[in-house]
Amino acid sequence: MSSLHILNLDRTHIGGDIPREIGNLVNLKVMNLQFNMLTGKVPREVFNISLLQVLGLTDNSLSGSLPSGGDLSLPNLEELYLANNSFGGNIPQSFSNLSNLIFFDAGFNQLSGPIPTSLGNLRNLRHFAVQSNQLTGETYGAELGFLSALSNCQSLRTLVLQHNPLGGFIPTNIKNFSSSLQTLFAPNCQIRGHIPKELGFLKSLTFLQLSNNDLDGNIPSSIGGLQRLQRLHLVNNQLEAPIPDEICNLTSLGELMLQQNRISGSIPNCIGNLRSLQNFLVSSNNMTSVIPVSLWSLQQLIFLNLSLNAFSGGLPLEMGKMTAIESIDLSWNRLTGAIPSSIQELKSLACLNLSRNSFRGSIPQSIGDLKGLDFLDLSYNELSGTIPESMEGLKYMQNLNVSFNNLSGEIPSGGPFRKFSTLSFIGNRAVCGNAIFHVSPCKVKGKKSSKVKPLRCQLYQLYF
Repeated sequence: MSSLHILNLDRTHIGGDIPREIGNLVNLKVMNLQFNMLTGKVPREVFNISLLQVLGLTDNSLSGSLPSGGDLSLPNLEELYLANNSFGGNIPQSFSNLSNLIFFDAGFNQLSGPIPTSLGNLRNLRHFAVQSNQLTGETYGAELGFLSALSNCQSLRTLVLQHNPLGGFIPTNIKNFSSSLQTLFAPNCQIRGHIPKELGFLKSLTFLQLSNNDLDGNIPSSIGGLQRLQRLHLVNNQLEAPIPDEICNLTSLGELMLQQNRISGSIPNCIGNLRSLQNFLVSSNNMTSVIPVSLWSLQQLIFLNLSLNAFSGGLPLEMGKMTAIESIDLSWNRLTGAIPSSIQELKSLACLNLSRNSFRGSIPQSIGDLKGLDFLDLSYNELSGTIPESMEGLKYMQNLNVSFNNLSGEIPSGGPFRKFSTLSFIGNRAVCGNAIFHVSPCKVKGKKSSKVKPLRCQLYQLYF
């Protein structure tokens, strides 16, 4: 056994303590004990198998502190997997001696204390993940020195920090990551201060996730330099000022998530340049002005949420160009005018929320062509006329609210209307229909039916 090079016991349901005798496997290069039921502390003998290149302990119930000083002698270690255990204590300074380390994952443990700046000596490091611990910066409220140090790791591609009380500022020398970093994932980290303009130097960045922090100030115009960026998440911060026009340079962007900030101004007129955009969420801000026509030309857009702002103006016929759209939420704005008949072109639409605006005119008959519609809220507007009978064909619609408008005439009773209650129609004094709706009776018209395919509504909200 002493000549064994690979020990792979992944997902074998083994439990109990790791035996000290495992340290006798002096020629071992790969030890994979992941996804088992191992308990107790890891014997220090494991951390002294000098030829070991890969150590996998992820997803067990291991505890204790990580080895330090003379208890750590793994000069050839390249990959260290410790996630989903109960390791506690600090990340030891001596981990900086693992000079060949490429992959380090210690997420979902109970590690605490500052992330050592000495980790900047790991020049081969490509992946560093310590999410969901209790790790901090060196001094609360100061620059995050470990980020400055890690910028010396010129091969670092992935940096995962979420759910740690880091409590500091992003350093300006983060620009030193420019040649390598692809993912910066740090939501829920109590990061404070401005987003430094130097972030725009990270030319390889594809995913920037800084949601649920305490960032303030504006989104720097330098962000337009992130030409490879595909996902930008800045949800639930204290960002102000308008969205910079330079964001329209991010032609690879698929997700733009800016909800729950204090962003003001209008959506940039150039937003139509983002041809790859699939998710655009800016709800719960202070945005104003008319929604630019170019937004409706985004044919890849799937989720659109502009709710809880102060957008004004109407919806143009160009709205019908968003042929991939599945969810539109424009509620709680100051939108006016009619609901355009071109809405019938949105064949993939599952959720439509136009409530709490000032829309007028009738509900278009063409809304009955949206065969996948699952959720429709038109409440608290100034809509008039009748509820279209064509909506009886929306057999898979689960939620309907047209309350508090100026609707009149018969409430349809076929198709999905059989399962709706008076709450869907309350506040429309001139409607009549079936007694189940608690309205005055009126002549019941014939029922229509059509065969439709179900499409479940996906109400899209990303919180981290």
